[in-house]
Amino acid sequence: MKNLYVILFLEFSDDEDDDFSIKSRKKRNTFVGTAEYVSPEVLNDEQIGPECDLWALGCIIYRFMVGKTPFKDKTEYLIFENIKKNKIKFPEVN
Repeated sequence: MKNLYVILFLEFSDDEDDDFSIKSRKKRNTFVGTAEYVSPEVLNDEQIGPECDLWALGCIIYRFMVGKTPFKDKTEYLIFENIKKNKIKFPEVN
């Protein structure tokens, strides 16, 4: 079973008094995580917030229920394009 990764967006203060304490959720230039759980806001270089975490949670719940991620494709590039276009692959129901 593949490991599931949670995407965290944190900004650390570099003030000497704060000793690298967490400041706030502000826009970052990088992200860490699995391609299948990245929100469209991150891919479109838009402001991020708690809704990005809910997006990732929704992708994880989808995977638990269906058995694969909603935007699964052959390459990360295609996965990112599916996410940007909101192209979800729903399973057939018999």
